[in-house]
Amino acid sequence: MSSAIIIGAGPAGLALGMLLAEAGLHVTILERDIQEPPDTHEGAWEDWRRSGVAQFRQSHGLLPRGLQILESRFPRVVDHLRRSGAHSYNLTDSPPPSVANWTPEPEDRQFDSLAASRPVYELAFANAAKEMRIDVLRGTKVTGLTTGPTTISNVPHITGIVTDRGKSIRADVVIDAGGRRSPMSAFLEDVGAHRLPEADGDFRFVYYTRYYRRTGRDFPSPYTLSRYLSGSVSIGTFPADNDTWSVTLYGTNADKVLRSARDPGVFERVIRAHPERAHFVDAEPITEVMTMAGVADRERTMHVDGTPTATGWLPIADAWACTNPILGRGITMGLMHTVALAPAITQTLDRPAELADAWETITREQLRPWYVATRDIDRARCKEMEAVRTGEITRHGERMSAQQAAFLAAALTDPDVFRAQMELAAMLTTMDDLTARPEIQDKIAATARNLPDLPGQEIPTRAELEELLDIGDAH
Repeated sequence: MSSAIIIGAGPAGLALGMLLAEAGLHVTILERDIQEPPDTHEGAWEDWRRSGVAQFRQSHGLLPRGLQILESRFPRVVDHLRRSGAHSYNLTDSPPPSVANWTPEPEDRQFDSLAASRPVYELAFANAAKEMRIDVLRGTKVTGLTTGPTTISNVPHITGIVTDRGKSIRADVVIDAGGRRSPMSAFLEDVGAHRLPEADGDFRFVYYTRYYRRTGRDFPSPYTLSRYLSGSVSIGTFPADNDTWSVTLYGTNADKVLRSARDPGVFERVIRAHPERAHFVDAEPITEVMTMAGVADRERTMHVDGTPTATGWLPIADAWACTNPILGRGITMGLMHTVALAPAITQTLDRPAELADAWETITREQLRPWYVATRDIDRARCKEMEAVRTGEITRHGERMSAQQAAFLAAALTDPDVFRAQMELAAMLTTMDDLTARPEIQDKIAATARNLPDLPGQEIPTRAELEELLDIGDAH
């Protein structure tokens, strides 16, 4: 029987393991974190510790495209999510009041999704994999690779892994699903491979997140994934499971005064200074303010000048490319990668060079456009945040191009363009494909000729923000 080793038991690793097991491969998943998944979603939230996943307690989202993949390919995961209290929502539940003549349409079902915290998402994948009797060896750290006869001259061929207990495990393919912290590049160099080409974003973000629970009141509106841009900081709000949600304040690593947001009093004071988001903290806090710093977009590839660095291994999801979590694209991109690669793995497993080339083609054509678009959004936002912080500009949008301003204005006023914007947010359609539609082009052009006056945001100035971040006034 053909076999696969998958390094990492996060959503992408478990998802690919299930697909390969369904195709008849013997799958072994290795996870360095020792703790077994808890029995309940309450235990997942309260007791599960995943030191290998820095973002385990940060905000998470599953975009509509991700839910569509789960419903079609991983119905067990959807069942577990629903039984664990995942919240159903639709990206169009709360369109901006400025959108004229808004009427929900049957087609809006494409914007449905399920919200949960990362521990609950991961528990659902773990339970589904367990039901399929997939071997998941937790507390097993990979320390190196084994090699065999090459299939491409001067290119190492990976035949398995070595664990921290000195045990060697062989497989026909090794999948790196070890996330943004994957050490695979060093392991490959140890067996004579070229250093993996890596492109790191020229920016860094820092996150401050707190979770809240509904206390007998309505959910905050809009109770859907949103990103609120406010000068030198942004606020992300994410629905979660079982009447909970998260609020994330984030800025650039260079913004040192933002560190005081670790104080709950400062954190909530800053959120309350934004009238459109203040009600998200009018609830029971169920965590302290949790931080994650140094977050960047980063891409690795397995090819150098068209030749794979090694055969017999493939990186997927965050081990290939990781993105800024605030757009909520991580789990969805990981699922897209797994379902695209699984057939190639099963069909070319005995032809390692072809499999490496298939990985390159699939990743470049189907995944990389989304990574590049996310990276460009993040780079532009980071530069804007820094420009506001240093006083070069005073507000969001000052450097926006005429076309960008017209698209935004049209999306805030026209129901068809708003739906198009939601297709982009849902990862259903790329920006290039949206703006290629003649009807969308016409509406954007019409808006550009006569930009409407839209309601302004009530946000603190930079000087006011720095006063809010004065920790001495928080107590």
